[in-house]
Amino acid sequence: MQPDSPTSLSGRRSRRRGTVVAALAGVSALALIGVLTLANGGGAPSAEPPAAGNATPGRLPGTGGTATPPATQQPVGTILPAEGTALPALGAAIEPGNATQVQALAQWGKGTVTKAVYAPDGRTIALASSLGVYLYDARTLHQSGFLPTCGWVEALAFSVNGGVLAAGDASQQVTLWRVQDWQQLRQLPSGAGEITSIAFAPDNQTLAVGTYDQVVQLWSLADGRHLRDVVGQDGIISAVAFAPAGQILAVGASKRVRLIEPASGKLLRVLAAHLKRVTSIAFAPDGQILASAAEDKTIILWRVADGTVVRRISGHEAAVMSVAFAPDGQTLVSGSLDGIVRLWNPADGTLVRTMEGRPESVLNTVFAPDGQTLATVLADGTLRLSRVSDGSQIATMTDHGSWVTSFAFNPDGQTLAAGYTNGEIGLWQPTGGLLRRTLHQHQGAVLSLAFPPDGQVLASGADDGTARLWPDAGMGRSAVLPQPVSAVQSLAFDRNGQDLVTGSEDGTIHVWKVADRTLARTLQGHTGPVTGLGFAADGHTITSASADGSVRIWSVDGQTANTIIAQSIGQVGMMAVAQDNQTLALTVYNGAIQLRRVSDGMLLRSLPTGLYQVKSLAFSPDGRLLAAGANDGAIRLWQVDTGTVVQTLTGHSGSITSVAFSPDGRLLVSAAQDGLIRLWGIR
Repeated sequence: MQPDSPTSLSGRRSRRRGTVVAALAGVSALALIGVLTLANGGGAPSAEPPAAGNATPGRLPGTGGTATPPATQQPVGTILPAEGTALPALGAAIEPGNATQVQALAQWGKGTVTKAVYAPDGRTIALASSLGVYLYDARTLHQSGFLPTCGWVEALAFSVNGGVLAAGDASQQVTLWRVQDWQQLRQLPSGAGEITSIAFAPDNQTLAVGTYDQVVQLWSLADGRHLRDVVGQDGIISAVAFAPAGQILAVGASKRVRLIEPASGKLLRVLAAHLKRVTSIAFAPDGQILASAAEDKTIILWRVADGTVVRRISGHEAAVMSVAFAPDGQTLVSGSLDGIVRLWNPADGTLVRTMEGRPESVLNTVFAPDGQTLATVLADGTLRLSRVSDGSQIATMTDHGSWVTSFAFNPDGQTLAAGYTNGEIGLWQPTGGLLRRTLHQHQGAVLSLAFPPDGQVLASGADDGTARLWPDAGMGRSAVLPQPVSAVQSLAFDRNGQDLVTGSEDGTIHVWKVADRTLARTLQGHTGPVTGLGFAADGHTITSASADGSVRIWSVDGQTANTIIAQSIGQVGMMAVAQDNQTLALTVYNGAIQLRRVSDGMLLRSLPTGLYQVKSLAFSPDGRLLAAGANDGAIRLWQVDTGTVVQTLTGHSGSITSVAFSPDGRLLVSAAQDGLIRLWGIR
């Protein structure tokens, strides 16, 4: 499964989240561990996930009680077994007759994080995630709580007096909690699209809410009344900020920043100098200067009184995602998708310090209230604390990771290999929820995984242009296949495990001898990335699908020319082959799923997918069900012989990236851009 490209992400409902997801898809990310566990009742936030006693090296366990779920909607998480907890006893294999009984059995992971904010007293750091809000001790980075929400949190802010925390999420509502005891105060139903940004007025009486639907809403905090809408924006609201005196509200949308009088909604002036979308805005502590950052790689300092450009600051090599002033106003910090945090002197625009760590895209960076520490969220889920004075790292927290891009079960069903966007491969014992080992050799997202029938070797293909063989079912040290290749998007073993075929982004197919890792032959003909591969039952032919819109059959020995069995069917996103090698499923550019006969490519059935796009496919072992994971976060189980959906599985809050059935058909696993792995079955 190939991660979404920035181009494909541009069609997602939230432009901000699309930018973040594009960054996550293209950079390294930590292996996914942890679990969401929610409990009803109480007033203090739950410190789970992770559960106490489930810590692993490099992770900090949480402690605490329970959380009160939102009153109007159910949180995205549910009470499910965690990593390290055995699954309940599995029932029968999943088939059309019992598909309606399939339910979630476990959920692993702590979700994807995109933003950090400090509480005004400096004691707590809150993280916005795909599951809710995580609370961490700002000194130790121990998790102190978790606040569930009804959707992916994209906006997060503490009130100026520190008494209230607000989180805006993809369910189009803002949730308010009282910081003293973390009791939920109320929910504000936006109804104007996903929440993209929020800001408290300095008097703590008004909350500004920016939305996907180009509207800024103003709400009364005292009674939760909707005061007014500020319309007239020309794009998705990317940032909102009150001036320190509260008399001006700055709104970033498209390439412009508008200055609004919040009391009346009157437009004061428009600041237009950026060439691409504004991503972040911040007022200097004295309110005289406004800083704006944008995807054009620049930061602009504006004089608030007349809207003139004071100076343009350049230096980043990619979109600038975050900008903030130090509490004393003497330093400006910026974080970029180029992976670098820079400190600037706003008085003259000179670079004070460059703070570099691992080459990860920076999503958000913010000063601690005392101005001595910077908290930075990286695209791999790392929260990094750095000392402002010299740029040294104080601490890092790696509880949160990115998503799985590929799955493969060992034939005995005892090992689930999961490939991640950071190049790591996790070897899981699925029924026990145990991460047995993490493999680290790839330098790019692991796009494809496969075990041979005897399960003795694990093959992996990655975005770094390499394919690797891992002996001892993945437990041994890997050997890279010697032929230089482009990104390896698909691979498959023959029925004897003697040959391995790999398909690359450049359209080339390679056939390898597994025993000595030699290249047997190269098959050329596709003009686009090879998105799917499979051996025929006789082991003599290979079926391939490509983004060039064709499906081809090849002779393994290379003695006969390839045969095009389907062409001009649209860009093929992925392919799955049933275990009997008689039927293949394809996703094409228009979103439909095509079922075709392997032998001659004859179209057997077309499965309409409506408005959603299918991102991953897997046949059940008996071939009677096809699992299709889509960009709406749902997995649909199709009955192959009737072409009907017999079950829709929901629970993920991001686009599905990979699905797979266990060899006995009793377990279905799924992964999504929300950073979670879910396991499904029949109790």
